[in-house]
Amino acid sequence: MAEIFRGDGARFSGTAKYSDGSIINITGATVYLVAQMPGSTVPLFSVSCDVDDGAAGTWSVTLTADQNGSVGVGAEVELAITLASGRPVTCRHQNLNIKQDFKQ
Repeated sequence: MAEIFRGDGARFSGTAKYSDGSIINITGATVYLVAQMPGSTVPLFSVSCDVDDGAAGTWSVTLTADQNGSVGVGAEVELAITLASGRPVTCRHQNLNIKQDFKQ
């Protein structure tokens, strides 16, 4: 994923993959990008993603400046997927490289 500065808005995209690297077919799935601090159960944000090509596992999402600004140093970001079958899948290998802005 691209690197952005904290507090900036940006569009991200990626490919949903299982831990073995195989692509997750997200056709008909609901996909959310969820951020939280380690050890917390309270999300900093949870944003619905667009499924761009379900069979290829590709998704995209636009984070607002407020959502991006809520992500602190060390926050963990994961992709939470509910497949069309209803089965939940979580991809913990997603990473947002958000840099601290000198103005903040």
